[in-house]
Amino acid sequence: MSNSLGNCNRDIRKFCRENGIKPSAANVDLIAKEVRRTSQDNERHDAREKARGGARAVDNAGRDVEAARKDYVLRQLARRNEPRR
Repeated sequence: MSNSLGNCNRDIRKFCRENGIKPSAANVDLIAKEVRRTSQDNERHDAREKARGGARAVDNAGRDVEAARKDYVLRQLARRNEPRR
């Protein structure tokens, strides 16, 4: 399965090599499954983790990583929409 975002197995193996991960078939399959999930799959996965009582990701300071990521993305979008000088 491939699309224009470059998530075919060849690109995933390249990603593995660049990040020091052994590009074995098992690793490529695991990473490919995560890369190719749709937003609906992500929502289902998150709901399942919340139901299990899965902990939210936190950084070293104990802050919620997801909230920080959302704030960062919103700031980036706001900067894009500012008029250029």
